[in-house]
Amino acid sequence: MILFGLIIIRDRERALAEGIERPCPACGRTQPHGLLETYRQAHLFFIPLWRWNWRRFLACDVCGQVESITAEEAGEICRRSE
Repeated sequence: MILFGLIIIRDRERALAEGIERPCPACGRTQPHGLLETYRQAHLFFIPLWRWNWRRFLACDVCGQVESITAEEAGEICRRSE
């Protein structure tokens, strides 16, 4: 989306951790999961200005089931996976 030709707004995604062993709510077995973070970012001529709408997800690597988690849960998972 482009506003006034100067500000560009995009959705971004990045992986925070991979290979987290957890029980999957969809398959019911312990499977590796990936921890993902998504947010919306505004750019001014390719210079990042603002980030908002932060969300964190756990995605099962086998079946693709995605579950939303809080920032505190994501921080705890990152600390345990290091």
